[in-house]
Amino acid sequence: PGRSRARRPAAPLARGRQLYASYCTVCHGPAGMGDGLVSMANKRPGPFAGVFPLVTATSRSDGYIYNLLRVGGDLMPGYKRIPEEDRWHLVNYVRYLQKGGRP
Repeated sequence: PGRSRARRPAAPLARGRQLYASYCTVCHGPAGMGDGLVSMANKRPGPFAGVFPLVTATSRSDGYIYNLLRVGGDLMPGYKRIPEEDRWHLVNYVRYLQKGGRP
């Protein structure tokens, strides 16, 4: 009686959103559709073809996405300069977008 449920703070999601806007939107687009300003996806002018929508990684593990952020991939640069905790915030924000969350 009188006990309230603990609520998950919104701060980690907000931090992930902030980091995503700084590092990811330019290629992956605001909603993660692969349509950022430097992407050629969806008939947009840009130097990089093959920027994938984030939904293509839904079957990948959180660790895979974290490591991709850390070391990079084919066209994606590595972001070792992003602190470890912030990379996890980005992973969680990517998962949020993959589930249809709004940017």
